[in-house]
Amino acid sequence: MKLVLAIIFVVFCVLGVSSHGIRAKRGLSADEQKKLIDVLTKDRQEFGNKTDKYMFPMKYDMDLEKKADSKPCPESDDNTNVPLQYNSVIQEIYKLERKRGFSASAHFYWPTATKIGCSKSYKCSSPLTERELIIYWTRVSWENQNRSWNLFF
Repeated sequence: MKLVLAIIFVVFCVLGVSSHGIRAKRGLSADEQKKLIDVLTKDRQEFGNKTDKYMFPMKYDMDLEKKADSKPCPESDDNTNVPLQYNSVIQEIYKLERKRGFSASAHFYWPTATKIGCSKSYKCSSPLTERELIIYWTRVSWENQNRSWNLFF
């Protein structure tokens, strides 16, 4: 009987450790989620005040996190994909693009954006003139006029 209880105890410990490890790899911790939402809320409210627009409150969404984690790398011509974090090669490209009026973070400031989900493990890379582009993506969802959109960032 003691042996059976010991085996059950070990199985529960192993399952608990392995599922915790998977969660930590995939998405943001509760503290990281809160910090992200706090920073986004503050920035969005400042932007809304400056532009005289109402910004819908955002919340963290675990379903969007799972979708962001499972999405295959986007095609280069898919303009709904916007990075959350990227390496110095992408940073150089975006610096040039900003001079032409492009902003990769513009979708974070859409007034009707309501949900966000991020993945730490979702990563794409591609070669570019002997240098590697690395981009981490997130997903934002919002609703407007009975339609909803999901974008990867």
